Amino acid sequence: MNPIKAQIKEQIEEFPKYLSPLKEHSLNYLKYSSCIDLNDTMQIAHEPWNGVYSFAIRLFPPSKKSWISNYQKKFGLVIPKFYKDFLLICNGCSFYGIDLFGLPPSIVKENVLNRLDPEPLDLSTANIWWKNEYNNTTELFHFGGRQYSDDENLGYFLEGKSKILAIKKTGEILFSWDTFSDFLYDELKISESIMKEEIPEDWWS
Repeated sequence: MNPIKAQIKEQIEEFPKYLSPLKEHSLNYLKYSSCIDLNDTMQIAHEPWNGVYSFAIRLFPPSKKSWISNYQKKFGLVIPKFYKDFLLICNGCSFYGIDLFGLPPSIVKENVLNRLDPEPLDLSTANIWWKNEYNNTTELFHFGGRQYSDDENLGYFLEGKSKILAIKKTGEILFSWDTFSDFLYDELKISESIMKEEIPEDWWS
C-alpha cells in the first residue's frame, strides 16, 4: 500500500465503533485511486467520469471544539450532542451522493465561503435556508441529505434527542432510525447501489 493510502487507512481505523459503517465503506473503496488534499480532506475512489475532482467518498478533517462553540453563537444554532461528537471526528463527509453537513473552515475563520478547496456543505445554511424546502421541519435539526430522484433530494433531520428521519419535500417521512449507526448502515447501502448503476462498465471491477 502506498504511503498516502496507508495514512488514510490509519486515520479511518481510529473511527469509533458507532461509525463502523463509514469505516467499512471507506476501507472497501480505498483500493481505488485516492488522495489527501492540501487541506487534509481524505478523498477516496476517483470518479473521472463525473469530473476531474470527483471522488466517491470525501471525509473532511475534524472540527475544533472552539469552532463549534463560536459557530453556534454566530448563527444562533444549537447543534445536538451526537452531531458535535461526529464533527470532532469528521467535519462532514460525502458518500456516493450522501452529504452530511459540517462547518466550512472558510466560513468559521473568514465568514466567506471558499469555493476553491473541498469543504463540507454548510450546516448553518442548511438550518436557516435549505430546511425551508421541506414541509413540517421547522422544529427539526437538518444535518444532511441525498439524491432521491432526478428532481428531488431527501433530507436528513433529527427529531428530539435521537430520532433520525429521512423526509421528502412534501413532509412525508420515508425512513426513521433510533441510532446514528443504523442510519448510516441503511443509507450508505442504498446510495452505494444507486452509484453502482452509474459507474461505467468495468471501471471498478
